[in-house]
Amino acid sequence: MNWERSFLMKQPEYTIAVISDLLDISPQTIRLYEHNGIIRAHKNENNGYRFFNRVHLNALAWARSCRAMGFSMEDTAKLLNDCDLDGALALYQRREEEMEREIRLAKIKKQLLSQRSATIRKAQQHLGEISFQDSPDCYLCPLMNNDQMVQSGVQKACARAWSRYLPFVWPVGMMAKDRLYDLEDMGEDMWMIRAQYARLLGFSLSPGAQYLPARRCVHTFFTRQSQTNQPFWRNLTYVFDFLRKEGLEVNGSILVEPLLLLKRSTERLLYAQAFFPID
Repeated sequence: MNWERSFLMKQPEYTIAVISDLLDISPQTIRLYEHNGIIRAHKNENNGYRFFNRVHLNALAWARSCRAMGFSMEDTAKLLNDCDLDGALALYQRREEEMEREIRLAKIKKQLLSQRSATIRKAQQHLGEISFQDSPDCYLCPLMNNDQMVQSGVQKACARAWSRYLPFVWPVGMMAKDRLYDLEDMGEDMWMIRAQYARLLGFSLSPGAQYLPARRCVHTFFTRQSQTNQPFWRNLTYVFDFLRKEGLEVNGSILVEPLLLLKRSTERLLYAQAFFPID
């Protein structure tokens, strides 16, 4: 028996439940730390129960501190069990650099959140109203076409790659001008990222993506039941009436951007905005 084991066995020992309660962490988390070699509980050779002492308690507290600073489980294990001073400083430096990127990303997320909040407030104030407004300058990636998921390898790869940029990519609907009145046509579902966020993120376009420049549009906020199988244009007849009255023609695909999906009673209600290009 080595000196360390002898020393540990002389200290008061506690069950995993006691340690879990004191540090306010689940037994599963403690077992995860054990699995990653951060602590090694003393096992009673007679009954097989695992016990913990002051050394384990300090190691767990230190490990939780490292995890709270954002160190990975692997780096936490290195810091506690397999690291010299130079190695520790290198890990801290790398974590600082990661945090700088995280802070930058958080600022962009806050900008996105503020933008969406402002749009939702406008929807609340101007629901069902018609105005003239530019559509977003954006990039698009196909997801579904008339209820059929994209099949080509290029489009699938594009959809998968864009999923990693959530929440900056956002699901939208597109309906080509010549398909508007097809009762069986549900249009296209696509990922969208606004050009301003693509630039901020250094977003690289995947093959299969397309660019949609900003255009002058007739714009409206509207609602619809999200579980309906009817094409969205049925909720926008008042816009088509306006276009006819004003002698305006749709000159391109209509963009529908969902804003909120809320449940009221037994129904799910979608709030969205629609852009009808007229330039």
